[in-house]
Amino acid sequence: TGHGFDNFISYNSVTIGGLDCPVYAAKVDDETLDGFVLCFAPSGIGPDMKPLQVEVYDVFNEVFVKGYCCYLLIDGFLPDPVPLGPSGGINYLAPEVTAVSPTSLLYQEGLQVTVYGRYFGPLSVFDKNGVYQGPLGNIPKEEYERPAALVVMAGGAHARCLSTSHLSDEELVCTTPEMTALNVSMVVLVVRQQSQVWQRGSLVEV
Repeated sequence: TGHGFDNFISYNSVTIGGLDCPVYAAKVDDETLDGFVLCFAPSGIGPDMKPLQVEVYDVFNEVFVKGYCCYLLIDGFLPDPVPLGPSGGINYLAPEVTAVSPTSLLYQEGLQVTVYGRYFGPLSVFDKNGVYQGPLGNIPKEEYERPAALVVMAGGAHARCLSTSHLSDEELVCTTPEMTALNVSMVVLVVRQQSQVWQRGSLVEV
């Protein structure tokens, strides 16, 4: 939502974190030029703000005019002068764990535990070598790794799974590390964002 967009969809261009956000709708008042454009945000992960940039084609001067998200209004008006460069953007939600299967396990190394939830990250944001391909903010690209599942001991200590298979945005498989504690639980870590500890029962029952 903003000012200066164009009702011709093709005249509006949006990028998020350096990646295209294809515009599919635009509605702008012909007199005030206030309105909005809608676009399909690229898949991504991470808590850092991915800068949102808008370019609108100026028909009269035959150039694209560039703008950034998002400026705080002062008494309903843009700051004067308007700062140059991005001052906001979008980020992605922290992972959530909603279920673990099986919910009852003997504590031993090498068991397969499926972790269900959301916001683990789509497979499409990583290439075959595990290199992140999604939008970026101010976190270095090398920190964008595949999601990791961790076992949480009763005392609060965390132990990373021996391996985490990233099956989808909603499903991981943890190969358990050597466990010597009862009443353990699970969390998922995605680029500096950790889920809440899974609360629905214990992974280990003896």
